Amino acid sequence: MLWDKCQSPFLQLALTTVLFTWAHSPSTLDAFLLYASLGGCLGIVRLKTDSVTASLAHLSWNSFVFALSFL
Repeated sequence: MLWDKCQSPFLQLALTTVLFTWAHSPSTLDAFLLYASLGGCLGIVRLKTDSVTASLAHLSWNSFVFALSFL
């Protein structure tokens, strides 16, 4: 996994934040900032806990946004 190949925690966080943001294809500055912030927060959770907590948080976020789309 990419995370394990990086030795520096800063590089782990920066690279995964950039990839997370890029994967979500933000089209406005607001969306870019939102995804970059969320990616950074999830990266910090992953960095501090070294567990699947960040993945579960991402799943929760996606579920929340999906539910909002029906309002």
